[in-house]
Amino acid sequence: MFSIANILTALNLFCGSIAIVFVLHGNAKMAFILILLSLLFDFADGFVARALKQESELGIQLDSLADVVSFGVLPSVMMYSLINTTIPESFLVLIYLPFLLAVMSAFRLARFNIETDGSIKNFQGLPVPAMALAVTGFYMGFNFNSDFYNFIYNPYILLAISVLLSILMISRIPILKITPNKNFFQSHIILFILVIVCLIMIFMGNYIFLSVLILLHIIYSFFKLNTSTKK
Repeated sequence: MFSIANILTALNLFCGSIAIVFVLHGNAKMAFILILLSLLFDFADGFVARALKQESELGIQLDSLADVVSFGVLPSVMMYSLINTTIPESFLVLIYLPFLLAVMSAFRLARFNIETDGSIKNFQGLPVPAMALAVTGFYMGFNFNSDFYNFIYNPYILLAISVLLSILMISRIPILKITPNKNFFQSHIILFILVIVCLIMIFMGNYIFLSVLILLHIIYSFFKLNTSTKK
């Protein structure tokens, strides 16, 4: 039960849970660090499980449960905190709509578990961690770059983004799975350049480019995969 891979998954869940507390207390910097740690542990648990041959049904289910919290509930709380500070009192009931992200994350992960055989070429629908990064970009942008992107932080735009991301997760839209090898970079050099540009902007403190990065990935996947299918 307590294999190295499962312990890494547990650390993903632990960091995601604590990050929720920091969001509720308005500490965006710590929440950002913790969600990045959750992403790191989420990547590491799968890598370690394969390398040490510790893959198991328990690990698969535990991974999804951790992801629902770290990349489903946590982004919902982030979006809730943004909308809660901007929406008029007469529409306060709408502040709970972002938790649709958590609900659809659970459906997305459950579907993934029963439909994948571990050898998928591309994703069907937006992966839950990608949605979490998109929301994190908006959240960090509001806390550190809102003067530059103030027009985005209309509560109704944020609500629409929450609904759109929820739909994308459970959709069947093909999303390119990034495989870090030479052949992939050669085949998708445009995407690689866009990723580098966005990462540079993020490291310069323009956190909204986390969201831009996910948007560009979706758009690129849509055109690239549809074109390939038609050929």
